[in-house]
Order: sequence, then structure tokens, then C-alpha cells
Amino acid sequence: MQEPVRVLHVDDEPDFVDMAATFLERKKDQIVVETATRATEGLELLKQDSHDCVVSDYEMPETDGIEFLESVRESRPTLPFILFTGKGSEEIASEAISAGVTDYLQKGSGTEQYTVLANRIENAVSARQWKREAESRNHRLEQILKTVPACVVQINYEGEFVFANDRAKEVLGLEPNEVSERTYNDPRWKITDTDGNPIPDGELPFRQVRDSGEPIYGFEHNVEWPDGRERTLLVNGAPLFDDEGNVRSTVFSLTDVTDTE
Repeated sequence: MQEPVRVLHVDDEPDFVDMAATFLERKKDQIVVETATRATEGLELLKQDSHDCVVSDYEMPETDGIEFLESVRESRPTLPFILFTGKGSEEIASEAISAGVTDYLQKGSGTEQYTVLANRIENAVSARQWKREAESRNHRLEQILKTVPACVVQINYEGEFVFANDRAKEVLGLEPNEVSERTYNDPRWKITDTDGNPIPDGELPFRQVRDSGEPIYGFEHNVEWPDGRERTLLVNGAPLFDDEGNVRSTVFSLTDVTDTE
């Protein structure tokens, strides 16, 4: 059974907000709607309960929808907020976006508008849940990688280093925060194969893993430390996937195998 999606709908027209609640709950079984006819009442309800989404009109007495949104953002910065209004204009839409609105929907006629609104609510709540889960997974991954006794780095899809553990100093000659200031093909690495020849960008370990979605093992290449010393690295890497099976980042372990004889 799906968890309920708790929606707070604020609109100064009591008949409309009650009708909207009825139709929304019919359209999506998991949606549960609580209503308020003033923004101040809505803010009090948000303090008392854990809502998953707010739907609000724009034109209301005392406090309009943008001001209400700004008040909500002070305490609930990531809570999905949909402006559902009969007064539509580019100016209002621009104000809403600047204030951090999640979605903007103009009221229409007939019951089809509630199907659209229900879908927008569902999408907004799902996106927020996915983001929170992704952040939690990334945090757990970072905590694990910090304890690995090898040099481990994470590179995002664009090729930027987003994490390096403490062993980076020993293997790359850089502090972890300094590694994060570079990309996988930063010219300062002066990457070459073990014979000293430049490696085409598409053949570098990051590109091979990201583009193929397959792990790579035992790849050796040279890099130059900031002090000018050349080091040979043994590289093993693997992709990390998002919920849709697309590569979202890559993780590599790096071992210094420089021949010091």
C-alpha cells in the first residue's frame, strides 16, 4: 500500500477549496487533502502537521500566494509548493519562480484541471523524495569511502572530482579539497601512458567507464604531482547508476605503483 500524500490546499473560496479536495482525493487514492481559507491558517497547520505538498491560490485577502510562499520557504525550504491560481500572468509566474515555487498552474474549467493538478502534486512529491534518497545514498557512500585504506575518488558525470578521501595526499600529491578543484583531464595532471605518450581523451579511464557503463581494472598511466614528480597509477573504476539505470557518476581506486628503483 502506498504512503499517503498529505496536501495542504489554501484558497479563500471555501466552496472551491472543498470541491478541489474532493476531486483530488478521487483522482489519486493516496492523496489526502487538508484545507484552509487564509494564509495565516495555512501557516499554523504547517506547524502542526507534516505535509508533503502545499497548493495555494494567488489572490487572497491579507496575504497573497507569493507572500505565503515566501513565509513557507522560511521554515520549509524544500517543501513542494504549487501555485494554483485563476489570475495568471508572466509577472506573477516570474515572481513565483524567484520565490522558489515548485510548480505553477492556472485554474481552468471542468474537472480535468484536477487531474492535471493531482499529477503535478504526485510528480513534485516524488521528485523531492528521490532527491532526499539520492542525498542520503551519497552521504552513506562518502562515509564508506572515507574509511577505505586506498585512495578513492568520485567523479561526476561532467568529469569533475566531487570527492577524494585522505589517501589522495599520498597518491596524488594533493589534499582532498585540492583534488576537487580539478577535472579528470585537467592539463596539470600531464597524463601519459607508461611509455610517456599522451592518451586520447576517449581512452582515459573516466571516459571508458562513463561512456560504456562498465567497470575497468588494471589501467596504468602516469600523472605529474604539483612538485613536478611523475607517478605511475594503477586505476580501477566502476560506474554509479541513477534509478533509471543511467550513469550518474564514477568511483575509482588509485594505487601508486611507481617504479622507484
